[in-house]
Amino acid sequence: MRKFVFWCLCIFLLVGCNHLQRTPETSSNEWEEKINQSPWLITADYFRQKDEKQEKRPLPSLKRQYLKRKILFCCFLPPKSCAEWQTLGIELEATKKVLVVGHKEIDSLLQKFHLQKDDLLEADTRRKIGNLLGLQAFLFLRLGDNKKTEIEIYDGTTGSLLTSLFITPKEQDKIAAQIADYIFTNTTWEGRIAYIEEDKVYLNVGRLSGLKKGDVLSVYAQGREVINPVTGISLGYLGKKKGEVKIISFFGENASVAKILSGKGFKINDIVRLEEER
Repeated sequence: MRKFVFWCLCIFLLVGCNHLQRTPETSSNEWEEKINQSPWLITADYFRQKDEKQEKRPLPSLKRQYLKRKILFCCFLPPKSCAEWQTLGIELEATKKVLVVGHKEIDSLLQKFHLQKDDLLEADTRRKIGNLLGLQAFLFLRLGDNKKTEIEIYDGTTGSLLTSLFITPKEQDKIAAQIADYIFTNTTWEGRIAYIEEDKVYLNVGRLSGLKKGDVLSVYAQGREVINPVTGISLGYLGKKKGEVKIISFFGENASVAKILSGKGFKINDIVRLEEER
């Protein structure tokens, strides 16, 4: 059996070599044409066409970044104690889920309306400031029990208390991510129309908030405030959709310009939302 296989292999090799042998009658052009017609031939064109196909292949879509919640972080502790909490604001922004309003912007707004920082402890003032700045949340540091600081988180639209917790300054780097996640989960991102010019609107949210050129936002009237009849706490505002706008450019520290796509009757302080975030 082994001899049979051996002789079959020899015959196969002899026939194959004889078939491939170049005969004197075959011209150079004919021989080249046979090679080019071979199904086993791989040339540089093969790799070039393969690269072109790969270039035409669509790139995978990148998941958009979160739209950051705008929060007002305010310390009601003695100056020395407030200094111990400076890291918290930095740690919160490092999560890329919140955008902390600067102290200069807060002081300027309070001065404009003849308010003091302690006035923010009143729900009506929080609602007013929250709507003017387009805030999603307030975060206050206050004196707590057992040498711990109380962190209070309020809704930026209604001014109502969402939750509170007690921690020490040494725990702030560990708790920052949890606070950011809580604010992101329990608030709705929105911005405001700050100015209107012909077919464009200027918004108080921009690149820092996570918006991108081409984003389409829905515009809503602020509408009437809904109050819980049992608790007397504001539940938010109920307004009708007016139309849509598309982000076309950015300006300033965190503002944008949007082109009106549909709708009419837009007003300053109307609410804008990205429907994907709802």
